[in-house]
Amino acid sequence: VETHTGTNSTRYSASIRPSSQVEIAFKVGGYVESIKQRDERHIQAGDTVGKGAVLAQLRQSDYVAKVNEARSQQGEARSALDTNNAQLKEAITSVETSRAQLKDAEAAFERAKLDFGRAQALFATQSITKPDFDAAKERYEIAKAKYDAAKAQLAVAEAKVSTAKFQIGAAESRVKTSEAVVYTASIPLGDAHLRSPLSGVVI
Repeated sequence: VETHTGTNSTRYSASIRPSSQVEIAFKVGGYVESIKQRDERHIQAGDTVGKGAVLAQLRQSDYVAKVNEARSQQGEARSALDTNNAQLKEAITSVETSRAQLKDAEAAFERAKLDFGRAQALFATQSITKPDFDAAKERYEIAKAKYDAAKAQLAVAEAKVSTAKFQIGAAESRVKTSEAVVYTASIPLGDAHLRSPLSGVVI
């Protein structure tokens, strides 16, 4: 349409269309809690809005409750992971202690075994008395029992380490799952705000 100065004027009818037009709606359901205000009234056709402006908002309590529940589960999962890490450290310490005890028990057993072997040889040639032989045999049996107990204790401690590592793996998986649940629960909370995707005029 061109305009000219002068006495002659011509009128044209036209339809004005925007270069960009976007229909918007909430992605989630709920009760509308508030609508954008302008000059103490709700926005309406002809009002301008900026990009990112919150045009309306749903009641968020339902979505906040779900996020809080997800965060609570995430906290429990992290707490369980911390507990399992502490148990692993304790189990590793127990393994180290058990290995030291096994080493001592093995050395004592080897000494008692040699002493008992000599005592058997001497008793066979009647070079030592029966009470001395019985004492050597008793020391050997006690040392063997302690050695066997130390081996069993080490096996239990190593099993605890394996269990703790497995539990840590499971706990880490639960933490990751809970993080995903928190993220998923947070999406509808963000979608409870109806935002303008561009700067423009409400039609």
